[in-house]
Amino acid sequence: GMHLELIKVDHPTVASSDTSLKDTLYEDSQMIVLGRWNESWIGGVFKRYMTKQSPEMYPSAAIYSGPLADPIISSDRDARHFRTAIKEGCKNEGVNFAGYYTIVEWGCGMECGEMAMVDRRSGRVHLTDIPFDTAGHYGLRYSADSRLLIVNAGLLEPYDGYYALSSCTPAAYVWDEKLKRFNLVEKVTE
Repeated sequence: GMHLELIKVDHPTVASSDTSLKDTLYEDSQMIVLGRWNESWIGGVFKRYMTKQSPEMYPSAAIYSGPLADPIISSDRDARHFRTAIKEGCKNEGVNFAGYYTIVEWGCGMECGEMAMVDRRSGRVHLTDIPFDTAGHYGLRYSADSRLLIVNAGLLEPYDGYYALSSCTPAAYVWDEKLKRFNLVEKVTE
């Protein structure tokens, strides 16, 4: 549903003169197209968006400081496919999400990531029951003292206040410790 217009070199008024690299090819109140005129390179198309969610809105319980349980791979039916990544990730990482959990991330072989979540009190692995695409997201944003997880956070990084248009969009989920599930609290809608 996006409308694009051809940007011509002889119409420099559509390009921003504010950047030292002259890499803003087009900008309006909703969209930005980044690239370089001389290289015929489009660096990305970005749409205005800022999440209304913040980690402080969803505090976790006190951060667990007891002995860290190793992941129990058999506790999730799909974890066996990623047992090495999950085990190695837990060796190198302590509690980093929602007070009790370790989010383990690994690459999927392309420009995307995969993840699992391990309860460091019990060792239970959460992978199958995660409601978003764990095998194709573009970055995550999370912290040990919050239950908020921003999925596809990498799309928010290149240009503040915008997200990079791609086949996926940013979304915010909150972990419900009582029900042991993620609840969607914000999603980009087109």
